[in-house]
Amino acid sequence: QVTFVAPLRRSVLKSLNHLTMALPPPTSCTGRVALYLPVAFVSSLIKSLFLIYITCHVVPLLQWTALPVVVDLDARRRGKFHGVVITGLAALLLYCYGKAMSVHPGWIPDNQAWQVEAAPQQLEVKQTGERRFCKWCSLYKPDRCHHCRVCRSCVLRMDHHCPWIANCVGFHNYKFFFLLTLYTVLCAHFIVWTMWSSAIAAVDQETPFAMMFALLFGQTIASFIAILGTLFLGFHCKLVTEGMTLIEFCEKATKHRENGLKYRNAYDLGTYRNICASLGPNPALWLVPVGLPKGDGLSFPVKPGARGLRV
Repeated sequence: QVTFVAPLRRSVLKSLNHLTMALPPPTSCTGRVALYLPVAFVSSLIKSLFLIYITCHVVPLLQWTALPVVVDLDARRRGKFHGVVITGLAALLLYCYGKAMSVHPGWIPDNQAWQVEAAPQQLEVKQTGERRFCKWCSLYKPDRCHHCRVCRSCVLRMDHHCPWIANCVGFHNYKFFFLLTLYTVLCAHFIVWTMWSSAIAAVDQETPFAMMFALLFGQTIASFIAILGTLFLGFHCKLVTEGMTLIEFCEKATKHRENGLKYRNAYDLGTYRNICASLGPNPALWLVPVGLPKGDGLSFPVKPGARGLRV
């Protein structure tokens, strides 16, 4: 009887979960708008900063309307260099932003292998010692996999759900998210340090109010992003080099420290191998959005002797 009831229960739960996902909630329209509001805000911010930088800083340096005899050639060279660099960084940023949004972070294969207790043996187990099972997806969870209630699915090597990309950050799109953060910080710092002279000149000299306001606004926003982004990027660099996800840091490492215990990360294989696991096996491609990490997100190499991690 038990043998018959367990598969039946899983089948019913799975059917109900699929039905819930298929039927939009009563406030589905409002929910969708709220889901993409952060994306719209970020997109408008990127566009605004780029336009301010080009129109209020680069174009004046190029001196297109000045007579040849009064053109400052050094300023024009700087304008060309600044325009090329910011355009290249912005293109990389937008590409990674689109990929981080559109690439699914990874899901558990919906097949018989993960629906029964004979699913591949995993390192992580519940506090009771039982296999980790998702009651929403009706599937056994691989290591480092967690269920996201916003995305309504289990995410492989889940790092966190990011409202700014309206997607989860997981195994298949983590590199795009990391590089998105990197390019954002580089763009913000480049704007801050190169547009500073134009902002100072706008205050000291007679400048149209609209241009002065745009320069000061852009300088302020870029400085704010540069500071916060640098801190956030530094934190994720720490996670990458230690072979840890944000969830593992918050739920495992922090919990161990609060209890006075030393956290032993079974997935920490050394700095080089940890970076390869997140950014790909080729160091020459670590900082460009190609050369993704190898693997399927269902299993991960661990330290020798690691077993029975209770989560």
